[in-house]
Amino acid sequence: HHASHHNHQQSSTHTPCYHHSFVTSCFRGGALQQRQQPHHPGAAAGGGAACWPSERAALLAFKKGITRDPDHLLSSWRGWDCCRWRGVTCRNITGGHVLKLHLANPDPDHWIWIGFEGEISPSLLSLEHLEYLDLSNNWLEGATSPMPAFLGSMKNLRYLNLSGIRFSGGVPPQFGNLSRLQYLDLGDTVISSTDIAFLTNLPMLQYLSLSQINLSWIADWPQKINMIPSLRFLDLSGCALDRADQSLPYFNLTKLEKLDLSLNGFNHTVASCWFWKATSLKYLNLRGTSLFGQFNDALENMTSLQVLNLSCFPSLQDFDLKRDHCNLTPSKYVMNPYSTLQMVGNFKNLCSLQILDLGYSSKTGDNYELHLGGNNFTGTLPNLIGHFTSLIILELNDNNLGGRLHQRLETVHIVVEEDWHPPFRLEYGGFASCQIGPLFPAWLQQQLPISHLDISATGIRDKIPDWFWYTVSHATYLDMSDNKLTGSLPAHLADMNLTRLNLSSNHLTGLIPPLPKNIQTLDMSGNSFSGTLPIPFEAPALSVLIMFSNQISGTIPESMCNSSLSDLDLSSNLLEGEISQCFGYKLDIDFLLLSNNSLAGQFPTVLQNSTFLTRIFHGIGSLDRYQHG
Repeated sequence: HHASHHNHQQSSTHTPCYHHSFVTSCFRGGALQQRQQPHHPGAAAGGGAACWPSERAALLAFKKGITRDPDHLLSSWRGWDCCRWRGVTCRNITGGHVLKLHLANPDPDHWIWIGFEGEISPSLLSLEHLEYLDLSNNWLEGATSPMPAFLGSMKNLRYLNLSGIRFSGGVPPQFGNLSRLQYLDLGDTVISSTDIAFLTNLPMLQYLSLSQINLSWIADWPQKINMIPSLRFLDLSGCALDRADQSLPYFNLTKLEKLDLSLNGFNHTVASCWFWKATSLKYLNLRGTSLFGQFNDALENMTSLQVLNLSCFPSLQDFDLKRDHCNLTPSKYVMNPYSTLQMVGNFKNLCSLQILDLGYSSKTGDNYELHLGGNNFTGTLPNLIGHFTSLIILELNDNNLGGRLHQRLETVHIVVEEDWHPPFRLEYGGFASCQIGPLFPAWLQQQLPISHLDISATGIRDKIPDWFWYTVSHATYLDMSDNKLTGSLPAHLADMNLTRLNLSSNHLTGLIPPLPKNIQTLDMSGNSFSGTLPIPFEAPALSVLIMFSNQISGTIPESMCNSSLSDLDLSSNLLEGEISQCFGYKLDIDFLLLSNNSLAGQFPTVLQNSTFLTRIFHGIGSLDRYQHG
C-alpha cells in the first residue's frame, strides 16, 4: 500500500482501472476517491473535500426529479461535499469532478416494487467528466416516456447501463455519439427497435446487451454487429430474431468471447449459422432457438469454447405454446418433432469444453457439468466421458441408454464391472430411466458425499448393500423407485439428512426405523415392509407420507399428529385400532386413504363433515360402515 502510494506521487500518468466482466476501462487523470480539494466557501481550511459546485447543483437537480426513493439511497445527498454522497465517485486530479454515478436498484429481482421513481433529469449534462452511469432496474420516466436522447451528448461516457428501465419508442440514434463507450446495457428497456445502425459508430464497444428488445424488423442485424470488431460480449437473448444464417464474407468479430442468442426462434439448420466463425467464443447460449439438423464441421474450430447450451426451457410453464423453442427431439418436452437437432458432427476439437447442456433443465456451477436429460437418447455414452475427472453433475434421466461400456464410465446406464473405479466425484446424479442394472452400481461407493441421487426405473434387481446408506448419509434427495431392490432400511435412517425419499415399487422388507428429522416427502409404497409405524412418530416436517401396499401392522400412532401431514396414504396394510381424534383438529389433511385395513372405532368427529373426505371415501364405503368397523 505504501509503495503504490509513493509511486502515485512520483508519476502523474498513473492510470487506475475499473473492471466489469469483459470490459476494462482505465480512467485517465488519477485515482478514484471520495475526498477531493475544496471548491466552495465553506470548505475547511487546509483541505476539506468537496466537489465542484456546478456538479453538486446538477446532482441536486437530478435528486429533485426523483419522486420516490423507498430505499433512501439519496438520503446522504446533503452537505457541500457531493463526493461523499452515496453512489457518487470523484477523482482527485482536476479537482474532484464527478466521474461515476452508480444508482442501480440494489434489488433488481423486485424492481417493480423497489427502486427509484421519477425522471432522468437533463441536469446530468453538467457532469461533463462523467464516465460511468448506472441507473438500471429503476422506474424512471415511466413506460410512456422515450429513452432520453440527451444522454447521447455525454461524450465522456465509457459505461452506460439503463437495463430494466421501461421506455417507449426505440433507442435514440444520438447514442451513436458516445464514441468512447465500452459498456452498453439496454436490455429490457424498450419493446422494440427498428434501427441499431448507431452501434457502428461505437468503435470501442466491448459489452453490448439488447436482450428482450424486439429486433425482428432488422434483417441485417448480424451485418450491423459485425461492424463492431471490438465486441467481446453480446447478449441478444429474447429479441424475436428469426434468422442467424446470414452471410458474413468478412468476419470482424474476432474478439467475441460470450454470445447469448437464447430464446430466439431461428428455425433453420444449425450448421448454417454465422457465429461458428467466431472461433474465439468461450460461451455460447442457444437455449430454445429451434435450430435443427446436423452440426457437421461447425464445431471443428471452436477450440476455446467452454460452455455450450443447446437446451430447451427449464420448466413447462416457460413454454410459449404457439412456438417451438426446443432443440432436441424426440423428447416429451418438444412440440415440433420435425425440428430435430442431431448431435452429429466433428466434436473432437472441443478440448476446452466444461459445460454442455442438452437437457430440458438448466443448472450452473463452478465445476464441469453434463446435462443430457429428457432427450430419449439411445445407445451408450462413449468411453471418453470417463476422462471427465472434474465432473460433478451428470444428468441422464429420461433417456433410453443401455448396453455396456468398457471400464470407463459405467455409471449410469450399464452393467458395472466389479473392479471399476470412477474418475470423478458426483454431487448430483440424475439417472432416472437409464438402464444401470441388474446389479447394484458398485461405483456409487466412491461417490462420497453425494447430495442428490435419482436411480429410479434403472432396472436394478439386487440387494441394497450396507455401504450405500453411508454413501448417501448426507444426501437430501434420494429416489430409488420402480426397481426390484431387496434388503431393508438402515437402523441409522434417523441420522440422515434426507428431505425427500422415494423407495416405492421395490421388494424391500423389514421393519421401519425412526425417520429422518428433516424428512418432508416419504414414499415407501409397494414393498413388503412389516412391523409397526415408528413410535413415537417424530417427523415434524413431514407433509406427504405414502405407504400403501405393505404389511404394516399395529395402530396409527397419535404422535403422527405432531407432523405437518397434508397427504397420507396407509391403505392396503394390516393396521388396526382407532384413528386418534387429533387427526381432526391438529392436521390440515388434504388427501387421506386408509382403505383395506382393519381399523375400527369412531371416525374423527371433525373430519366427518369434511368435503374432501366425502369425495375420498366415495366408492370405498360409507362413513357409517367405517364407524361400525
